[in-house]
Amino acid sequence: MAERILQSQITGVTKLASDKWLITITEGSVWQVSNAPRRFRPEAGDSIELEKAAMTSYWLRVDGGLGVKGRRVE
Repeated sequence: MAERILQSQITGVTKLASDKWLITITEGSVWQVSNAPRRFRPEAGDSIELEKAAMTSYWLRVDGGLGVKGRRVE
């Protein structure tokens, strides 16, 4: 079975803490990233890929960079 990957664009970003972010994408869904590395700096307009990971989490890759784990919150 092939992995499903959604490619989209970031429309909004909110930094909640030094390592926690909320990311809104073109489709209107909101994703939360926790424990992000310091170099993780998403911005509106960046491309994003979302790939299903274990359980209810996803891998989020911004502009083809390092994948960080996140989950859908809206």
